[in-house]
Amino acid sequence: MPDYQNTDAYDLFLCAVREIELASLYRKKKQHLELIKALPASANYFARALLTAKGGAADKNEINDELLSARIESLNDGNHPVYGVILDAISLKSGNKIHDQPDDKIQDIFDRYRDALISGRKILVRDLKYNENQWKKIKAQLFTHTGLRQISFIFIPLLIFITIPIAFYLYKEPVHNSKLAGEIFWKSKVDTPFTGQRSNLFSVTEGSQFIEYTIDLPEPADIYLIRVDPVHRKYLAEIEIEWIRLFGQDGTLLQELTSREFKQWLCANCVKLPMSETNIFTIQVINKDPFLTSTVIDQKKVKSVSIRMRIISKKTFWEWVLGIDT
Repeated sequence: MPDYQNTDAYDLFLCAVREIELASLYRKKKQHLELIKALPASANYFARALLTAKGGAADKNEINDELLSARIESLNDGNHPVYGVILDAISLKSGNKIHDQPDDKIQDIFDRYRDALISGRKILVRDLKYNENQWKKIKAQLFTHTGLRQISFIFIPLLIFITIPIAFYLYKEPVHNSKLAGEIFWKSKVDTPFTGQRSNLFSVTEGSQFIEYTIDLPEPADIYLIRVDPVHRKYLAEIEIEWIRLFGQDGTLLQELTSREFKQWLCANCVKLPMSETNIFTIQVINKDPFLTSTVIDQKKVKSVSIRMRIISKKTFWEWVLGIDT
């Protein structure tokens, strides 16, 4: 009896095919004794293949010939004549006088079993729930040295191709460099509102460098409070302000506001982030149109306002790859 350990259903089926091919050769040569040995051997392989596909054991130590026949008999319900033909083929080996079997009976069993092997293959494939040709290809690719080497030729370059851009992106941390708009408002008295008549737009640029922006007022104004809108409609940007300076008509510095004063300012549509070691005031934009409203300034005849700040809006990986600036 052959060793069935570590053998799957499809391999057992191939063994059954090999034995029936030998039996066919013995039939042509009229080698009666060899024929009635090869035919039940093929049936034995085929029976074990069907049982293995159904989840049964193929190990010869777990299923002997008697138990094998009993299990095939339990499946022989009349709906699948394959099982009955397998039992007939296996029975040729029973007893010690196998050479006494009538030749016409052997020929009949051979013809029926060969047809059953072809139709039984469909049962085997259905029970296994996969196409054996594809499975063999997958095994050849995944579980052989040559297959693993072939796969490595594909996946290692692909992994490098993906990893290097991501690593470079994380190292560089690219930011947008688009042109945006900011605005300042001022008012002269505590009971007057901020209005468009007392405001000025100015262009701002995103990037990693601090830029000084100077906003000239239409005419010298007494400023009691100011409101700074650093950027319009830019979500999740970080805005860092180093200082804000107020100048008079002759360019005289009237007042310089630094991070110490900004801590007391009102922050709308944004949150104040912890102060860095460089004492730079930082806010995180959480909604469109963030703005800061100062505490009392009360400066006379202010002609211009200068703001030194930077706006950092990090690009996503795909924005960086595609070169998108928004």
